[in-house]
Amino acid sequence: MPSTPSTTTGVGSGSTPTPPTTAPVMLPSDTVIRLSKWMGDKFYLVGKVANATNRKVKRGHVYWCEFGENIGSEQCRKRPAIVLQNDSANNSSPNVIVAPITSTSRINGSIVSLSRDASSPLKGQVLLGNVVTVSKARLGSYIDKLDPTTEMPKVEKALYNSFGVAAKIEKTEKQLERTNTHLAEVKATRNEAIDSLRDIRKALALPTNANRATILEEIEKLKKPEETEGI
Repeated sequence: MPSTPSTTTGVGSGSTPTPPTTAPVMLPSDTVIRLSKWMGDKFYLVGKVANATNRKVKRGHVYWCEFGENIGSEQCRKRPAIVLQNDSANNSSPNVIVAPITSTSRINGSIVSLSRDASSPLKGQVLLGNVVTVSKARLGSYIDKLDPTTEMPKVEKALYNSFGVAAKIEKTEKQLERTNTHLAEVKATRNEAIDSLRDIRKALALPTNANRATILEEIEKLKKPEETEGI
């Protein structure tokens, strides 16, 4: 009977099992074609890097973006993308942080649907769960911009949900709201005291800049005649 090949390397109890060999995965032909085409597109984009480095892009603006061919459910191909990075970094960095805009039936806290009229060149959902940093060389032409007062706040909230910090930010916002309410009450009380002092100075015929000591001195003068009458 022929001997069975050993499945361990080395000798003794500390021998390491040899991992089983796996057959190479055969990719579908259409996948191979797409990946091959992407390699050519990638060479083209690499050639654009030097000129794209100093390109001025703005937060909230939407551009076409070449996401390329990636792995699994990562964003692929040419899609609109919204710039999320702050403008200071946009002006100094050769890279930019973006989120793709595409059509999806999924609805969750990390997705923002753009409700726009038929004339808008921009439609779909902003996928804040697919945020990625890309070279400016991947950005194509400008498409549109999101409204800073009605659309960007929704994008920011979805971004907080995606990063798992929405609850902390909401707690901080409530604390800030309580602080602002308290400050408003303190300010109202202060203003009331200022008005009362102004009225007292006027009643005592004192100058408007009379301090507390002067006011108390005048009040004491008014009390002395009353004390004399009582003797």
